[in-house]
Amino acid sequence: MHQIKRILALTIAALMALSACAFAEEEDLAAQLEAANARIAELEAQIETYTVAAKYDGGVVSVEEVEEQYAYLVNMYAQYGYDISSYADYYVEDIIRQIVEFRVQLQKAAELGLDQFTEEEEAAFAEQAQAEYDSMVEAYKSQFTGTDEEVLQQTEDFLASQDYTVDTVIGYLKEDTLLNRVYAYAIQDVSLTDEAVSQEYDARVAADQEAFAADLSQYEDAVNSGATVYYTPEGFRAVKHILLLPSEEAQTELDSLNSQLSSAETDEDKAEIQAQIDAIFAEMEPTVEEIYARIEAGEDFDALIEEYGQDPGMQSGDSAENGYYVSADSTAWVQEFTDGAMSIPEIGGVSDPVRSSYGIHIIKYVGDVASGATDFADVETTLRETLLSTLTEEAYSAALTEWVEAVHPEYYPERVL
Repeated sequence: MHQIKRILALTIAALMALSACAFAEEEDLAAQLEAANARIAELEAQIETYTVAAKYDGGVVSVEEVEEQYAYLVNMYAQYGYDISSYADYYVEDIIRQIVEFRVQLQKAAELGLDQFTEEEEAAFAEQAQAEYDSMVEAYKSQFTGTDEEVLQQTEDFLASQDYTVDTVIGYLKEDTLLNRVYAYAIQDVSLTDEAVSQEYDARVAADQEAFAADLSQYEDAVNSGATVYYTPEGFRAVKHILLLPSEEAQTELDSLNSQLSSAETDEDKAEIQAQIDAIFAEMEPTVEEIYARIEAGEDFDALIEEYGQDPGMQSGDSAENGYYVSADSTAWVQEFTDGAMSIPEIGGVSDPVRSSYGIHIIKYVGDVASGATDFADVETTLRETLLSTLTEEAYSAALTEWVEAVHPEYYPERVL
């Protein structure tokens, strides 16, 4: 700041020197005027070095506003325990470009005549802004003391000090509306043909088939994460299970015993540890026998899952409805579960009790998973939405890039901080 004041003082001195030129000999006037103007231009350039983070046809981005937004980011991340100071260069550059893009879009709105609002729209902005302002006042009132009138005045004064008033909220609402209008203008010609959807479907089927053939776990990961799959490999079956967990105390002991078992060196040690593991599972046997008795009596397996099961994946979502997809080559499950699921000879059958590090599984083979390409009708809606979203974002991005390039921006992130 002191440097800027010094430069301003020099600029004033240069202007005074220019005034003095009026008293100089006429033949020297032009030369002195040229020298003074050159000096003023030089000093103005120095001022710009300290104050301008970017410039473009129609405006500038000040160093001060970039630093304010960066400070806001620093404080926001700090609240979550993150220090972003080592990424300052990245964030500063991003802030500068975002400000330029924001301003350019507002300019474009004015250029296209999209910045006009009806009386009804103005009234709606005012009503919404007042509601948001009143809500903010209520949120901050508790920070002040005094009579109701004093608290209200202190709250409004504080918000005003933060440049938060009904008028500023109206400004924000209008800017958001202009951005939405500009976005709609940028994507107005986007269209999606049936042929494009069909071609994309074929491409995704082929891509999934190739990927899953190379690595079966990619299919299991996609299914278990809820992603849309366009091809299913052969050999998968759908199973559901009732998972019985040991008590928390027993699970802690079981984890310890399993760890000891894996590192035991003698058969005697292994047998002793295994006996302790068996004893823990034996405590669960009465419940296991009760469940099998109810299965044999013809009770609904899904109802038994709801009553006894302790696997959250069987409580809701696609897995609860369709089951887990398992094949002999699965890697998504513990081996005991995979082996148990694949041991059931017929659809509708139930496995013997399966022990794993999770507990005891009672598994039902509910059906085979159809292999091959997913039916187009099953994925058409999702595919269309995905493609249309991609096309609109590409169109908007291309338009914004064109608009920004048209104002010839120059960025100076090195001047910030």
